[in-house]
Amino acid sequence: MKKKKLITGRKIEKSYPQLFAVVFATLSIILIIKLNRDIINDDILDKVIDAIINFTSILIGFVGVLIGILFSIRDEKVVERLFKSSAKEDLKKYFISAFFSGILLIIISIVMYLRAGIYFKMINIGLNVTISTIFVGCIFTFWVACIGYTLGCSYRIIDIMLTILFNNEFNDVKQSDSIESNIKNELHDIYKQ
Repeated sequence: MKKKKLITGRKIEKSYPQLFAVVFATLSIILIIKLNRDIINDDILDKVIDAIINFTSILIGFVGVLIGILFSIRDEKVVERLFKSSAKEDLKKYFISAFFSGILLIIISIVMYLRAGIYFKMINIGLNVTISTIFVGCIFTFWVACIGYTLGCSYRIIDIMLTILFNNEFNDVKQSDSIESNIKNELHDIYKQ
């Protein structure tokens, strides 16, 4: 039963980013259709793009810090066991996907600044307004899906790192080390007399 839960948990863990991306993309399509909002010449959207670029940059830096934390505690038993297991490769993929999805999101966000230029360039080369609008809408939906994917990747790696850092075995090892040193000091004091 426990193994089945573990396998199910791993499948869910691996699919966080894709699930987030699909949900975000679906919501963006619904919002575009329902609100009938002009995403081509929207100043508020430009402010959202600025915020996404800033937040993503911070997130990428935070992922880098998590890598540093992981290597600083690599001598702990729980981390040693992790590095010796097959989960090491998954963890490596998770860090890489969080990092590169953040970079992709920043690049797509920069492209989003050019959406009006892309729209008008498409009209100038002879495409009709509907095709140009749909194309810009697709870029917008892809951008929103990238936001969801990046959040999913970041959530997954942060969740795993918090599990590692607050693992009972990790804490028990720290407590047992201090208990052993206390017992050792008490024994030393007793036999010293």
